[in-house]
Amino acid sequence: MSNSPRTVFVHIHIPKCGGTSFNEVLWRNFRLGLQMEYGRFNMLRPTADEVEWVLWRNRWVRAVAGHCFDSRLHYRTSDHAIVAITFVRDPVERLTSSYNFMRRTGYPGVSQMTIWQAAQGLVGVTELPGLRNPWFLRGQVEHLDPNRDLGRIERLVERGSLYVFPVERFADACLLLGHRFPDHFRNTSFRVKNVTPRVQEPDSRVVELLRQHQRDGFQLHDRACQWLENGLAEAMTRTDLERARASQRRRNTYLASPLGEAGYIAGRVRDLTRQYLERRRWVGIVRS
Repeated sequence: MSNSPRTVFVHIHIPKCGGTSFNEVLWRNFRLGLQMEYGRFNMLRPTADEVEWVLWRNRWVRAVAGHCFDSRLHYRTSDHAIVAITFVRDPVERLTSSYNFMRRTGYPGVSQMTIWQAAQGLVGVTELPGLRNPWFLRGQVEHLDPNRDLGRIERLVERGSLYVFPVERFADACLLLGHRFPDHFRNTSFRVKNVTPRVQEPDSRVVELLRQHQRDGFQLHDRACQWLENGLAEAMTRTDLERARASQRRRNTYLASPLGEAGYIAGRVRDLTRQYLERRRWVGIVRS
């Protein structure tokens, strides 16, 4: 039996950045080895020591996902080697998606605001009565690193400990993961999930406001695009990439079909049943 550290993938889920779709990719590849950390208090962040302790106590975990994680982790230990993955978005697109999501879900103080009014409050330029600044709209660099240390994020990427992908290149990001980690990401197909219908689009004032107050977010997104391009160029020829894209599109079409949806539901039910039976077995062992 090998005592080498196991690889654990940590999805640092920045809100409104395609994370729901990626979690399904994780489920298709890790099934019962995936631990989802989404609760009422998922904004509470564990320390690197706490994450290490939980992974040490739960050796069945192969991937974990949640809003609560950041990039300050113990990436190499005697028990596991962490590979962190996250998706980032153009700040204008992210704020637009967040605003429309908040409008649709009736977020306090937003329903009567225009996107320009909300943007001023959300970036902290003005205090708007009735607007509660949501935790999930903290800056993307801040979400990855509480000290907003973009240089540290870059070093983690260069080391291969952290993968930062642009969400608009989601398909190619999955293909690169499949190439870099073929034993873990055997299925790189996906369904697009949790898309928010748009009520309003941003104007030039919103764009300028964000460029003034979220400059590091634009820098991070630009670098994520370049990192992905570099990774694809190293991994595959243009011909191989086009073939992989075509195969992925065919699989995506199947997953979006009624038959693919039925398979997804059946798989989820099967996994939930297995988890329930395992829990019952464990409780029985403890009581005896």
